[in-house]
Amino acid sequence: MRKLIIVTASFAIIACVFFAGALTANAYKWFQPLVKLNITNKTGQEIRSLNIKHVSGRIENHMRLGTLEKEDSKIIFFYIYGEGSYSIEAVLEDGQLISGGAGYVESGYSINEIISPSSVLQSGKVYGY
Repeated sequence: MRKLIIVTASFAIIACVFFAGALTANAYKWFQPLVKLNITNKTGQEIRSLNIKHVSGRIENHMRLGTLEKEDSKIIFFYIYGEGSYSIEAVLEDGQLISGGAGYVESGYSINEIISPSSVLQSGKVYGY
């Protein structure tokens, strides 16, 4: 009976340590690197609708990010299977549609995009964060 309790307790401790390690690895982004996209609104207006489309291989994903106040920023993380592309589409409060984006992206990139009154401008791309 004592041996059964020791084996069960050992298994429970090992399972807890494994689970804690998996949570830590995910929190610190130790798995496949994500793409970090920082979007800043410099249009002078509120963005009513902000959408990101990213493509990797044959998989196309759409992210609806809602609104973005003027002079505010949002940081988005998304997964790319090796390499892919993305685009940004913003609808301003006056109804104007602004679209653009870097196009090519790889896992681990950190990109800053500024949405100006007429276009989307890239202010920097860093390989790895």
